[in-house]
Amino acid sequence: MARIAANMLEAAPEDITVRDERFVISGSPSRGVSFAEVAFEVYANPHGKNMDGIEPMLQAVRQWKQENVYHQPEVQGRFSAYPSWPYGAAAAIVEVDADTGHVKILRYVLVEDAGTIVNPLLVNANLHGGIAQGIGGAMFERIAYDDAGQPLTGTFMDYTLPTAVELPTLEIGHQETPTPFNPLGTKGVGESGVGGTLGSLCAAIENALPEYDLHLTELPLSPHRIWSAIGDAKRAAAV
Repeated sequence: MARIAANMLEAAPEDITVRDERFVISGSPSRGVSFAEVAFEVYANPHGKNMDGIEPMLQAVRQWKQENVYHQPEVQGRFSAYPSWPYGAAAAIVEVDADTGHVKILRYVLVEDAGTIVNPLLVNANLHGGIAQGIGGAMFERIAYDDAGQPLTGTFMDYTLPTAVELPTLEIGHQETPTPFNPLGTKGVGESGVGGTLGSLCAAIENALPEYDLHLTELPLSPHRIWSAIGDAKRAAAV
């Protein structure tokens, strides 16, 4: 920028000094150009007379390295690839058909803490995707094989990925607790959307049938598995 300012002021670069966000000629502080004027010259006239032999770009790249990340366990004594974890609490309300094992999610609520939120739209988008992924793993997605080890779920006709048809309207709340481990106070986001789905859905299904001592121990929570679990609970209650 000093070289460009020197060309603009018809002076030698070594005679240029910076004062009050202006490039001025030493000994003649009244003659100068502002940072904004130099920047405008760079981008508005990249091939002009003041830019001969000068790269038309004002850019500086710096990297900030997270301090509480440990990648050398043999030296640092531990391994931690992720510096700051998000947190979340999820709850679901479901409707269970005890005769078929079919489950319908009526309401799903997540309150998460991703630290300082920089872009609310992207945060919610990450959480929507995370919740959808978690619901898919908890309720629908299963790779099945036949006795010869050949996959039976080779297409989306056989392997269910949750869509807007299977998902409820998602309710998301935020609590911002800045992490002390980076300048922005940001944490990860998205993981808290995935992590709470299994526990909240299992608890909701078991709670929907309080008359049985229901224990769900297999994924996904397909109608057949829930129907079988209900049958096991009924037989145990009859003993």
